[in-house]
Amino acid sequence: ALPILETGNIYEMNLLSESRFNAYNQLAVVTLMLLLGFNIKDILKNISKLKIAETRYEKIPLNNNKYLIKHLTKGQNPLACSNVFDFVKNYEGKKNVILMLDDKSDNEDGVEVILWHYDADYEFLNDPNIERVIIIGPRSKDIYVRALLAGIDSNKLFVFENQKDAYNYITIDKVETLFLLNDMYIEKEASELKEYILETFNS
Repeated sequence: ALPILETGNIYEMNLLSESRFNAYNQLAVVTLMLLLGFNIKDILKNISKLKIAETRYEKIPLNNNKYLIKHLTKGQNPLACSNVFDFVKNYEGKKNVILMLDDKSDNEDGVEVILWHYDADYEFLNDPNIERVIIIGPRSKDIYVRALLAGIDSNKLFVFENQKDAYNYITIDKVETLFLLNDMYIEKEASELKEYILETFNS
């Protein structure tokens, strides 16, 4: 919960997700509603009814008190990617990360530029608590190069153009959390991978 001070009183607002940048979004809404004259109790009551769409953020329990976190990570948007990478870095415990950052046009035509990867802070993924980074998609080799330039140990990196080829390398051994970070235009493919993970690690 996030404390909010209003006219000398302290209220608590439950966060819609564990992502820090979503806390900023909620605070912006509360501030606007207060400026428009709404009552703080009514604002917080209605915010408590909100839920983030599962296509944007989903935390799912796996076997042995482990979790899958599926998090929308907007490709070609360096700031959005950097915010999510920062969230992953600061998330408690050991983790593995799956990157699916190619958009639909990459899958169909392969015409998109890759410069935005160099504006995104892949350096956040260069962290000792991240055991494995699995990169999937037509641009996986380009992302691999960017990951190396971010200082990520090549032994942690696994690269696949085809999604199903990556299945045998997805593991929750030695980690508490598995992150699936996917672009918004390949939700179908990301959902298929999510279902494979749930079937494999919740059996």
